[in-house]
Amino acid sequence: QRCRVAGLVFWGVGNSMCGIAGICALSRVEPRRIQANLDRAIRVMRNRGPSSSGPGFWESQTGATVALASTRLAVLDLSEVGSQPMNSADGRYQMVFNGEITNYLELREELKSHGMAFQSTGDSEVLLRSWEFWGPECLQRLEGMYAFGMLDRRLATLSLCRDPFGIKPLFIGALGHEGIAFGSEIASVLPFFAARPKLNWTVATQYLASGDYDDDQDSFIEKIKHLQPGSMMEIDLRSGQRRSAIAKWWPSIETDESLTLQHASRGVRDLLSASVERNLRSDVPVGFALSGGIDSSAIVHLAQQVMPGLEPRTFSFVSPGSAVDESRWVQVARENLGGSWEQVAPQSTDLIEDLDDVILCQGEPFSSTSIYAQYRVFQLMHESGIVVSLDGQGGDEVFAGYVGYPGQRSQSLVEAGQFLQAANFL
Repeated sequence: QRCRVAGLVFWGVGNSMCGIAGICALSRVEPRRIQANLDRAIRVMRNRGPSSSGPGFWESQTGATVALASTRLAVLDLSEVGSQPMNSADGRYQMVFNGEITNYLELREELKSHGMAFQSTGDSEVLLRSWEFWGPECLQRLEGMYAFGMLDRRLATLSLCRDPFGIKPLFIGALGHEGIAFGSEIASVLPFFAARPKLNWTVATQYLASGDYDDDQDSFIEKIKHLQPGSMMEIDLRSGQRRSAIAKWWPSIETDESLTLQHASRGVRDLLSASVERNLRSDVPVGFALSGGIDSSAIVHLAQQVMPGLEPRTFSFVSPGSAVDESRWVQVARENLGGSWEQVAPQSTDLIEDLDDVILCQGEPFSSTSIYAQYRVFQLMHESGIVVSLDGQGGDEVFAGYVGYPGQRSQSLVEAGQFLQAANFL
């Protein structure tokens, strides 16, 4: 089956819908067997991107085999030059990459100042050349979301990396003495297992008891784990040794008492504006998922400011007559906005009809039918010719949405000695 929501990038805190897969076997494996498994891995991820090229095979002097494959949704540099697996000019490195490096233009200029030349205009080659110049240290320079595999033929190593917030998925399957397989979805790793997969009962029990999932390295399938956010795993193809490193970005939690509310709000605005400007970089049509909340509303209005003359195409989920309908807030957000507004208002019968496909798209159990609202909005965008969605998904906590921070507010009032105000607030 193929998911109906095909060929769409979710930018902001979403998914750039490319798929990568690969295998690292510590002993020689029959090439036809690897080819067949890789073909199956890419086939189950075809909804993530329509363009795939032949897998890259490499065998070390010790007999270890690495094969990498990708199915790509082109967003930056739509030419064949951006195809993957991508090789460095000297043949040392080969890379498969899922994601978006939003500061790729700035990194390109820095690398050019060091004498590096580029064949493409996209971010994939920038990532490859960054690794070529800085090695793993380049991870500290990257902005955006990514999951990639980097083969170093000279050192005989394979490095797997994931962005600091874990926006891009990367699953790793342990194949025993044979090595590891990896992919953007659990379904893309399963073809490499000889035996039928088994349920991870610990993860399943935790999910059924509390709704928690995807908060640890274990997945719903035994022997398949998430590469942790901000992590890099390096496999030595000669010894089979695996080394892990953490490249997480940690925010400072020190309080700056000198900041005024005006300075703080201006700082948030400047940071958000810079992020929107970088995430608008695209060679394909961009749309906006607009909920009427502070996050998505701020993004679409800032987009107009950083790109004067932009006529934003906005898309919303509405549920007329429902207590949770946010269409009136969308209308407020759209005042003086211009552009177009398209809505989708599915019924319960639509959910029943689409449920199998939603489950297939998600790949793992999920905790809320709000997933279906997004599914239908993104489906509408795809049908309207939009390839990239810039939205506020994931920004609720930053702007105190939904639950808010009542506990923290109460604590701050008590610590300040404002006991009456704390009592009134509670």
